[in-house]
This record gives sequence, structure tokens and C-alpha cells, in this order.
Amino acid sequence: QCIASNEWESSTASAEVSLVWDGPHFTHTFTPLEPLSPGQSLSLKCSATGLPLPQIVWTVDGQPVSDNWRLRIGDYVSSDGIVNSYVNISNVRVEDGGLYKCLALNGMNTAVHHNRVVVLGPVFVRPFAHNITAVAGHAVRVDCPANGHPIQSIQWFIGSGSNQWTKLPQNHRQRALTNGTLIIESIESRTDERWYRCVVNGSSGGSGSVGLTAHGNVYIEVLVAPVINPFHASPNLREGMRQMLTCAVVDGDAPLSIQFLKDDVPVRPTPPGADHTGGRHEVKVTANDVFSKSLFISNVTADDSGNYTCVASNRVANTSYSTYLNVQVPPKWVISPMDTEAIVGQKVVMNCVASGQSRVWWERSELADGHLRTVISNSHMHTMENGSLTINDVTPDDEGVYLCQANNGVGSGLSKLVQLKVHVGAHFKSKFGSQTVTKGQDVWIECLSYGERPIAVALTRDGQPFDAGVENRYQVIRNETSGVADVWLRIHILDTTRRDSALYTCIASNKYGRDEFNHQLIVQEAPDIPENVMVNEITSRTALLSWLEPYAGNAIIIKYRLEMKQSLNGWQSSPQSSPPGD
Repeated sequence: QCIASNEWESSTASAEVSLVWDGPHFTHTFTPLEPLSPGQSLSLKCSATGLPLPQIVWTVDGQPVSDNWRLRIGDYVSSDGIVNSYVNISNVRVEDGGLYKCLALNGMNTAVHHNRVVVLGPVFVRPFAHNITAVAGHAVRVDCPANGHPIQSIQWFIGSGSNQWTKLPQNHRQRALTNGTLIIESIESRTDERWYRCVVNGSSGGSGSVGLTAHGNVYIEVLVAPVINPFHASPNLREGMRQMLTCAVVDGDAPLSIQFLKDDVPVRPTPPGADHTGGRHEVKVTANDVFSKSLFISNVTADDSGNYTCVASNRVANTSYSTYLNVQVPPKWVISPMDTEAIVGQKVVMNCVASGQSRVWWERSELADGHLRTVISNSHMHTMENGSLTINDVTPDDEGVYLCQANNGVGSGLSKLVQLKVHVGAHFKSKFGSQTVTKGQDVWIECLSYGERPIAVALTRDGQPFDAGVENRYQVIRNETSGVADVWLRIHILDTTRRDSALYTCIASNKYGRDEFNHQLIVQEAPDIPENVMVNEITSRTALLSWLEPYAGNAIIIKYRLEMKQSLNGWQSSPQSSPPGD
């Protein structure tokens, strides 16, 4: 991330670099050479790449190659990210021969390449760098570092005391290969821990009698790997009990190191000086003697469950033995059930989550007899995987006492009684009504609201607040004890007029909801007298009249009746009548 800033503001930019780690691999290696004559020059080269860049080291017959006035080791990195390493030898000698290895290492892996360099001359055996330590019961391979050319044969001998040497093999476990390798299968401390000698015989061709035979000695020490006596954790260990694991090494050469691990992490004992009274949790590791240790845990908890491993080590091997410690813990509430309140129609989740791989089930009380019965999951009410109870579209019938129980076979289990209270929001069972009356009649409009009291009921007429006190013709009666509804509101209108035609709305509300009931009142009456009667057109035989349509009295005008008179006579009915619009 790059951050640039000044006294007014700052700006940032970032990029992500992904590195793919790669073990080393060779791009170039040295090839087998023809036998060299003393005084010639020799150059060996290995090139390798990898991420991170590898380091290349050289050995000859298993021993590090060292610089001297005739031998130089160098390396460089080319522009394409390849590490190049070389060994240059001038004026080679017989002792420069041997098995050369280049090893490329970068922490991810190791790549190895090897070839033998042969220099003409008397045979010799390069001194072994160190003695060999072997593990009893395992196979051992020893290569004789023979050099010079030509070599007629390589033989192996075992020392038997007083500088007495016996040629190998002597039994089925020993093999002496013609290339100078000695292999001992299932090596034993009692019979195989000895001095060994490899003897190289050269050819007499052209060399006289000098260097016809050479030998080298190496001591093989055989050590026994640690053997741990199997141990096991208590099969029925419950929370609060005590556990002791004893790791005894019944075989193996000293000195020994014994360590306990829990889930591959070293066990951390309780710090010294901590208060261990009162049955508190404590972890102790005690050395019984040089061959055994004990792990003691008091007042075990679920956190002590895990894979416990004893690792015993000596100079030649690490041995381990593991056992699984399972602490059986009675269930504990992760989320304890609680009294719950809900509103009709909502989805309800009553939590009940317990630890310890517990089986959780619910029971509920039937109000009629008070007995608890197991809840059987269905589309309306079911138990979730974590133990919580879900109720879809809750109804007043779901109200009652519920019992959640959890049990995992350890202890007596858990249980808790809780109460589900279902609240009913204010509502109307009917949402709309209508009524048609004749002008002058009396009218009753009823609003039957249901729900938990207190319920407030407000009235509007055509969307505006309705005040019954403005005229004596209006009466509003509220009844909460009728048994017909939770709140029964009646609107009484006396001697109805056309102004009473309207949409009357009852609005009921309580803490848990709100609802409306609409009632359309239609007051019908005779239509008004047409207005603005006009003669629009007169011919010799006809007259065209027009008028404004009057208030229809909330009914359809069926016909109009025309009356006419001569200016000096009275009114007479027209022989024809015209329908609306004519």
C-alpha cells in the first residue's frame, strides 16, 4: 500500500502481490566424465531455480567440498533468476576423485544430483568423516569411499577383537555389494555394534606394487529407539472427575526426553503458586523417573477433551503414542428458553439451544387438562435442528405453557418451563358494509371490533373526523360488555338527509395492531326539479327544449315529464315523456 499526503489531504493506492512458492529444480547438471589423468583440470556445474531462490552446496563422498589452492567453489545468479554454482579443480590428483553431489535447497524442498569423478592412480579410501549411529531393527547402508583407478574389488570385514577381521557377509542380514556398499538388515546392538573395514584392491596394470590395496575403518553404533508402553484414557470420564495418563518408556537407550502434547501442542501445566483448593481445574506433569512421566488433570472440563500424545526421544529416534480423551459433559444452556410474547399471525421462534451434543425436544400443556404432551413437528409448529421451536402464523390457540428438555445421557439433563403469550391486535372480521335507505328513515351503523383491550375506535366520514355532537340527529353508542364483540360501536342517525350519504370508517387500534371497517351509506330521495328550462329551437311544427339535469337523489332518473300551456290557459301534461338525456 502506498500512502501520499500533504497538509490538506491524503490519498492511498494498493496492489496485491501473490507469491507461489516452488521447490528447487535443476536446469543444468554435470554429466559423467571419462577417467581423468593426474594434472588435468576439472569443472563441475549445477544450475537450479525455485522460489525462493535456492542455495547450492557441494559434497564429495558425503563430506563437504572445501576450497584450497587447487579447488575453487563459486556461484552467481543470472538475469533470468537461475542460480549457477560450480567447482573448478586444477591439476587434479587421485584424492580429488569420488562421488560428487550438488544439493539445491530453498526451505521448500531439496533437489540432489550426483555423478562419480574417477582419477587414474593408486587406489585409496577417503577417511570416513564420522562414525555411524544406527537404530536397532532398521536397515543400515554404508558406502565405501573408494577412489583411484582401476579398482579390481571392494570387500567388507567386521572386527572381532584383537585386530581380527572377518569377511562379510556372515549371515542372511548382511550384503556386501560389488560397488562397495554394505547393507545390514534389522541391525542388532548385541551382534552388529562393531568396527567395520572396507578393503579396496587395485589392478597391477601399469602401477607397480604401489597402491594395490587400501582400506578405511568406520564404527557403527547401534542405539535402541524408545518404546512406549500403551496407555489409555478413561472411557467414561465425566466433567469434574480426575484423569491421569502415565507414559512409560519400556525400552530405548538413554538419555531420554519425554513430553506430553494435546492436539499437537505441548501441554501447559497450571502455573506454580496457583490456588488449587476448592476442586479447581489443575494440570500437572510429573517425572516419575528417567523412564516415565505422568499427566494429571483434576476437575476435568470439556476443554480438556482432545488427542493426547506422549513423545519419547533419544539420540536416534522419536517415538509417540496417542490416546483420545473424551470428557462427557452434561448439557448446559447455550440459549436458555424464555417467556415469549407474540402477535397473532407472526412467526415465533422460542430458543432452546443446549451444549454437549444434546437431544432437545419440546412439550406443551393442553389447557383443558394441564398435562404436557410432546410437540410433533408439522407445517405450523416444528422443532429446528438446534432445538429451537418455530411456530408459523401464531394463533391464540398456541398460547400456553411449553417445556423444553435437553439430554445427552450425562446427568439428569436440562428442562425449563416457559410461557407463550399470544396478543390479538385490534381487527374487524368484516372489512366492508353498505346500506341504502330512503330519506327520512333512521339508520344504525355497527362496527364490531375484536382484540385485546383497551381498544380505541375512531370514526371518519369521507376521510374526515366525524363529530357526532354537531347535530342532535347523531348518536354514537360504545359497548364493551355486549358479548357480541370486544368493542361494539353503533352509530345512530335519525331522519336521514342527503348529507348523510357518505363512506363511514371505523378505525380500531390497540398496542398490537390497527384495522379499518368501511360502511357505505346511501340515502335516496326524489330528484330535484330540473333547472334552466330553455327553448332552443322552434319550427312550424316542433320546439326543441333543454334543461340542466337535477340532483338525482342517489337513484337513476327513469323519466322526465313535460307540461305545457298556452299563455292564457292552465298547464297540461305533454302526451310524451322523454328519458334522461333527451
